[in-house]
Amino acid sequence: MIPLQQFKSKFLQLWQIELVRCYERDQSPALQPPYSPNTQQPPQSIHVQLHERALHFLEHYQLYHSLNNTIKSLKVMVFLLFALALVVGFGLAKVVDGNVSRVLSLPWVLFALLGVHLLLYFIWLAMLFIKPRQGGFIGGFIQQGLQLFNRTPKAKYALQSLGHTLNHYQMVKLVVSIFSHLYWLVLLTTAALILGLLFLFQSYSFTWETTVLNLPTMTYLAELLGRSLSWLGLSLPTVEVLQTASAEQQAQVGRWLIGMVLVYGSGLRLVTALLVAGVLTVRSKGLTVDHTQPGLSHLVPLLLRSGTQSVDKENPVIGYNQQAQQPASGVGHYWLQLEHPEAVEQQLTANHKTLGTLATMSDLERLTAQFKTQPAASMLVTIDNQLTPDRGNMRLLRGLLPLAAELHCHLVHEQGAFTEGWLSVLQGFNSEHNLGQGMRISQAEHTNDN
Repeated sequence: MIPLQQFKSKFLQLWQIELVRCYERDQSPALQPPYSPNTQQPPQSIHVQLHERALHFLEHYQLYHSLNNTIKSLKVMVFLLFALALVVGFGLAKVVDGNVSRVLSLPWVLFALLGVHLLLYFIWLAMLFIKPRQGGFIGGFIQQGLQLFNRTPKAKYALQSLGHTLNHYQMVKLVVSIFSHLYWLVLLTTAALILGLLFLFQSYSFTWETTVLNLPTMTYLAELLGRSLSWLGLSLPTVEVLQTASAEQQAQVGRWLIGMVLVYGSGLRLVTALLVAGVLTVRSKGLTVDHTQPGLSHLVPLLLRSGTQSVDKENPVIGYNQQAQQPASGVGHYWLQLEHPEAVEQQLTANHKTLGTLATMSDLERLTAQFKTQPAASMLVTIDNQLTPDRGNMRLLRGLLPLAAELHCHLVHEQGAFTEGWLSVLQGFNSEHNLGQGMRISQAEHTNDN
């Protein structure tokens, strides 16, 4: 498999996994079907298992259509980008044909052909050392452009997952750089070819004119430009000779001008694009799914268990699905964060010992070993209600019940996007296990005790 194909394959796998994660983040847990891995195959890496799970759910959620439409839209945008490069390259070359007399100022033509290209190239070099901002202008512009071609109801998940995959794995700058350099490569190569045709069938005269520079300065600049392509055997006549140059010397200037566009325009962009593609290829070799993300982290321990056990949120591992009993009493007050760290008020966690983050089954096993002999009097669990509740989180909370005499679940956002969903799920969880006073549910700025 060639490097480009390897990168495309890995990126598509990451995109598919992220697409399922984004979809499940916004959907009700009741919509998540059971899934069991293929137990006939030997154990596979967590990346492969998460990808196989994603393929299963892409089919069930009917997300393949949105994914394929987005890929087609990307191809259309790339085609339009290069079509625009052809048009602009043709127009750029016609700059030299705008003068009826066909007497052209060499500095002006050189600036018109290479000025903007070199300016943007140096801006790109400077931006290499600037940390990219999440959801920046370029990302938003691309997403808006893709939405013009893909307006299906589930298209937003494909677009969101595409942007997040590029941002999360730090590929935005590299991918955009490659397409930017290829755009200029096509544009400047087109300009050089059209220039060659114009110079082949028409006669032009070049002069070196200026209002503010004196003759020694112009001569020095001409010598510098002339030496720039001397290694290719292309030379530039001096300023004095250029004023009264013969037809052969004018042709020499035309060849030099085409060489400048090809070398310091097309060639510079081609070499840079290849270098960036090399960096992207090297980075793609170690590219693997970040399974610490919310929505994936709880799946990893389950997928690593025996293949005979169910790994879906709706079919929890045996042992954590049984009716749990809270102890009558305990010692100490503790605080932990569900799924991922989130800023909370210091007053809320005062006099609580920190237990860290509860995101995976291994975290739960660690807490079980810690509190097995001596349960806690209370555990405060802070929850990010900007994310949807799921059965994986409920499984983790269920595992805490035998470890604390009282469980306090606190929603950290006053107006979280999924506050109502969390309150409904937690109240149902309370009723299901008959916790009574053993569980309290609260929210930032106001409290609702059960």
